[in-house]
Amino acid sequence: EARADEAEGGKAAAEAARAAAEEGKEAAERERAAGEARALEAASAADAKALKLGRERDAALAAKEEIEANFAVAEAAREQAEGERDIALTKAAEVGAKEAQAGAAAA
Repeated sequence: EARADEAEGGKAAAEAARAAAEEGKEAAERERAAGEARALEAASAADAKALKLGRERDAALAAKEEIEANFAVAEAAREQAEGERDIALTKAAEVGAKEAQAGAAAA
């Protein structure tokens, strides 16, 4: 009878150990799943941030290109205005020279 009690106690201890091992296994599985979920969440946040930064970079590049185009237009307008000024100065000098000749001839 004592052996039967010992066997029954050993059997109960083995069952308790098996249950504890199963609980440990389930806890480890839950922790692994939670870790995967945290990693996926972090990767998703990093992807969203990279996408946002990519959009901001694209917008900045578009703004830079627009500024450069506006600068090119302004530079062309400046060159045209300088050319028109040079033409006007030349014509004014020619008119002044003709007036001076007419004044000299009249004198």
